[in-house]
Amino acid sequence: MRTARSKNVLIVRLKKGEIYPVLAVGQDERWIKLYDLSSPLPVLRTLHCSQVVALEKTQNWAHSSVMSAHTEGKLLALVPYLLWLISDEPG
Repeated sequence: MRTARSKNVLIVRLKKGEIYPVLAVGQDERWIKLYDLSSPLPVLRTLHCSQVVALEKTQNWAHSSVMSAHTEGKLLALVPYLLWLISDEPG
């Protein structure tokens, strides 16, 4: 998981100078919804189109850039919970 690369990650460049990796959620003529991947927990951001200078594809983003705080043990501890989520067992 740490070395996996995503084909869907974009880089957003804002007029105020910020640059960060995102996943695009939706867009209309005035607004763009993006998940900001620059923090360990992605943040849904809604930006006015006038704030965005560019939205570019990237091949350089990898999950490891935000997973450094998560040890193998912490990730493995999530497995039973994830398996329970997809099971048919009642809560």
